[in-house]
Order: sequence, then structure tokens, then C-alpha cells
Amino acid sequence: MKIFGFELEFNHDAIRQKIEDCCKKHGKGYVCIVDGPSLVRSHTNPDFLHLLQGAYFNSCDGGSVAAMASRLHKQELKAFTGPEIFAE
Repeated sequence: MKIFGFELEFNHDAIRQKIEDCCKKHGKGYVCIVDGPSLVRSHTNPDFLHLLQGAYFNSCDGGSVAAMASRLHKQELKAFTGPEIFAE
């Protein structure tokens, strides 16, 4: 979902699928795991926002970001942290 000026993926199955698709295609790119300070930085630093906008995908690293996005979009969204993603 586009939120805070960049795409932020909360769907855990979609994240798994994106990683699998990238590996199958031998794709290259980068992933950003976004926390509260990253959100602030994205609004104060246009270069950092551009970095987030160019990521293969961005995931939420923390309950506070997920809780804020849940309130804004009136749906239950859950964080999928970097260690959780790559532990699978």
C-alpha cells in the first residue's frame, strides 16, 4: 500500500512471493525495513525518500508503524520485521 509517500508492504504472503519471484528471476535490488525513525527521515530527507521509493519492497519493522498505519487505513496491519523475513 502506498503510505507516507512510498510503498509499504504489510501482506506477509506477498512479501514471501516477491522474494521468491526475485530469486527465480535472479533479480537484483534492495529491500528496506522501515521503522519509526525511517518514517521521519523520509519526510525530512528527499534522498532517503527516493531510496525507499526505489526499493524492491519495503516492510514494516515495528509495531508502532503498523499500529499507526492500521489506524490511518482502518484495517489490521502487522509488522514483518527483517529478522522474521529472512529467518524463514
